[in-house]
Amino acid sequence: MSTAGFFLGGMLGRIAGPIAQDWFRYETKLGRKIAFREEEAKKRMALFELDNKKELSQIDHEKKMAQLEKQSVDARKRAEEQMLLSRQDWQQKIFWEKCFPLRNPYEMPLGYKPLFKEGSDRIVLNTVSIANNKEIVPLRVITAVKETSSGAATFNAELSMFIVNHFAANGIHAVISDIGSWRDDAPINDASINYLFQGAKGQPTLVIMPLYTNGGNTVRLKVWSWGLGEDLPYPKGFDYGWYNIKAIQRKVLYSEIKEFARVIRESKMIMPSTFERDVVKKLDILTQSEQTLSNDDFDRLLTVLDVPTEINDAVERQTNEIISTIFSCLTGMCADGYHLTQYGTLPLLPHLMNTLPGVSIMLPYIRDYYRALIYSQIKEGVISIADAANVEMLLAKEIKRIVDNSDLYEDLVSDVRKLNFSIEGDVHRALVNDIREFNKGINLKQITNNE
Repeated sequence: MSTAGFFLGGMLGRIAGPIAQDWFRYETKLGRKIAFREEEAKKRMALFELDNKKELSQIDHEKKMAQLEKQSVDARKRAEEQMLLSRQDWQQKIFWEKCFPLRNPYEMPLGYKPLFKEGSDRIVLNTVSIANNKEIVPLRVITAVKETSSGAATFNAELSMFIVNHFAANGIHAVISDIGSWRDDAPINDASINYLFQGAKGQPTLVIMPLYTNGGNTVRLKVWSWGLGEDLPYPKGFDYGWYNIKAIQRKVLYSEIKEFARVIRESKMIMPSTFERDVVKKLDILTQSEQTLSNDDFDRLLTVLDVPTEINDAVERQTNEIISTIFSCLTGMCADGYHLTQYGTLPLLPHLMNTLPGVSIMLPYIRDYYRALIYSQIKEGVISIADAANVEMLLAKEIKRIVDNSDLYEDLVSDVRKLNFSIEGDVHRALVNDIREFNKGINLKQITNNE
């Protein structure tokens, strides 16, 4: 009996104990006072930890910016030393006349000036001074395209205008345009890039090399670079991607046929019967096929589509514009990456996307590139979290303005939400308001739970 009473008492104690504690905690004045003090202590501790995290993050950011500035000075010094060695090769006249692939090797500006001090030659890279007294070495952009190549005049001209208008050589996003400087008698291959590297070693350089395959219809873009903050014994190259000229033409042609058919139907004007029947019939066939065929099969159908002579010019013009946009986006992305990693300068291309014709073809690659760039530089302490959130929000807004496709910008807005955890004050409130406006009328996941 005593054992049973003992167990029963233990069970009642385990049941009644929490009830008594809760009653004391919430129903008595002393209990509520103790509970309130405990909650206040937890809040103070949480705020203390948050302040410590913010202070440590700010210290780390400032330390990284100081390291970045020292790294920039060291990289410039190394580049100047490399340029001094490269300049000695100028005495080898046969190298410049036979191997160097650019025009006028003795007269072209290589972005440096010789200084003669204490009887020894020294090379100093030309720089651009910006508001915070930093000196920027401009990025030099070269296209390995001959003037006689198909479409080269258009691509070179458009890319040159893009650089001059938006990446001025004397601005904070400084880029030197060497568009159209490739000699017609110089081959375009990896050997030419190596010769160019030997002649311009040290100067931050980006070389875009289009390689034409499949009878000139498919273009692979190989990109070479050097002098971007690293000391390289050889140029660094990578395969950027490819595009099919004929495929772009077919997409543009389909778009033009739809526009012509719309004009014919809306204007109700009397037009040449053969042209009218041809355009409207093609549109009806393509519209039905687009709904029933897969993307690959629909593209195969477009390959046998005749081009009405009346819209040839419009198709050619738009195709050249889209291809020029590919070159412009590639240049802008690489220039933004160089200036952000070396000088902490915020990206410029997201502000310009809406001005580029046919830029929708590049949006997935632009989004992926800037997400990777921004997060890598947050980890390095180069860009602050507030600036990173603003850049991603701007990129998301511009993508939405160009094409209303949630798959392209949903990840960007989600990134902004995550970055908001570390932001307070006016910047946080501004971003929250931006997200609210951004989500009006859009079927996205709820992303402002942190408000």
